[in-house]
Amino acid sequence: MNFTLQQKICLIRHQIVIASFIILAAASLALGGEQPSACGAPQPIIGRAQTNFGKEIVGIYGSLLTLYLEGEPIAHTRSNPFGYFAFEPVLPCNTYQVAIRDKWFVYEAAVATVNPDDFTGHGAFVVFWVRAPE
Repeated sequence: MNFTLQQKICLIRHQIVIASFIILAAASLALGGEQPSACGAPQPIIGRAQTNFGKEIVGIYGSLLTLYLEGEPIAHTRSNPFGYFAFEPVLPCNTYQVAIRDKWFVYEAAVATVNPDDFTGHGAFVVFWVRAPE
């Protein structure tokens, strides 16, 4: 059969697409057959540890934060000098708990729950406030 140049290019493209699907299927099987998540792309959980200092709101540096999924810790991080923290992106279809502790400060709520509805497409935001001195 004689094919035109355009027909040959089209055949090559189809062969590349088919080969790509075969490679992806083989990779999926090699990884245990895991399918992409139906709950959307992973999103970060970010937030801030903060307190009132007079009329200013200031961040708390160095607080230890732990991310839990189904009661098991899956990640740890510390708040930066401005009080901000971030966890690597997680699947937004799960419910997570974020726990905070600090050597010098007591927080009003030491655990925050992040529900699937809390994810906005850009992540979920959590704020921890230091308990006012009594």
